[in-house]
Amino acid sequence: MCNKEKGILKEKLTINDIKRMKIIGEKISVTTAYDYVMAKIVDEAGIDIILVGGSLGMILLGYKNTVPVTQQDIEHHLRPVVRAIKRSVVVAPLSFGAYQISNEQAIRNAIRLMQIGANSVKTQGAGSTINRIKAIVKANIPCMGHAGLTPQYISQIGGFRAVGKFSNEAKKVYEDCLAIQEAGAWAIELECVPYEVAKLISKKLTIPIIGTGSGIFCDGQYLNLYDALGLLKSFKPRFAKRYINLFNCSVEALKKFKKDVKEKKYPTEDLSIKIPEKELENFKEEIKSLHK
Repeated sequence: MCNKEKGILKEKLTINDIKRMKIIGEKISVTTAYDYVMAKIVDEAGIDIILVGGSLGMILLGYKNTVPVTQQDIEHHLRPVVRAIKRSVVVAPLSFGAYQISNEQAIRNAIRLMQIGANSVKTQGAGSTINRIKAIVKANIPCMGHAGLTPQYISQIGGFRAVGKFSNEAKKVYEDCLAIQEAGAWAIELECVPYEVAKLISKKLTIPIIGTGSGIFCDGQYLNLYDALGLLKSFKPRFAKRYINLFNCSVEALKKFKKDVKEKKYPTEDLSIKIPEKELENFKEEIKSLHK
C-alpha cells in the first residue's frame, strides 16, 4: 500500500522520512493503535506515526491515568500492532517505572520494545530523563521525547491541565524541549501547551514537534484514535475532534442485533449452515438407535 495523497510517498516510512517532513513543511499525522484491527485501519488510512501509547491504560484498562500501565502492558499491545503495520512508523513508550531507575534499565526495556518491532521508543519529561535519552540514543535506539503536560508525572503537575500559560512555566517547557533535542531525541510530543509557545518551540527546534492540544503551528498533530472515531461515550479532551461517533453507531447496531435475536430474525436461512438432504436422513437414522 502506498499513500496516494500529496506528500512523501513510500511503501514504508522511516524516522528520517518523518524528520524530512518538517524540513519540507509537510504536516505529520499521529494517532494511536492498541490492537491488530485498529492498527490495520490506521495504517490503511496512511497515518504517518502510530503511537502504542500509555493512554491504553485509561481507554482499554479503565485506569484513571497512565501511571499504572506496565511495560508488560505496552509489550502486549505492541505485538499485534507491529504485525498489522506496513507503512506507518510505530512508536512505543517506556512505561512509568521502566526507565526511571537507571540507564541500564532504560536501555534493557528499550531493546525489548525494538525487538518486538517498534521503530522508536518514547520517554516523558526532562530532568533526569535527559540522561536516559542520551543512554538510549547512544545504544543506537531511536527515542522520541515528551514535554509540556507529561501524564506519567501527573501528580507533580497537579492534574491534567495546560502547561506554560505563565512566562516562567513556558520558559521551563522551552528549556525542556531544547534539552530533549540536545540529548538526541528525534522528535518531541508537546502536550497541552499554549499555541503561541508551541509555535516558537516548533520554529526554534530542528526536530519535529508533534502537538497534542498545542495548536496548529506544531510540525504535526496527535489525536487519539478513540477520540477521533468517537468511541468513548463521555470523556473528550477539549482539544480533541470527533470525526464520527462510532460509540452511538455501535450501540444502535447492537440494539438491532438484539431485536433480531428476540424476534427470531437472526440468523436467517442464508446465514446458516445446511447439511445435504441425504446426509440429514442418514443422520436421523443414526440417532434413532440412541433413543431405543
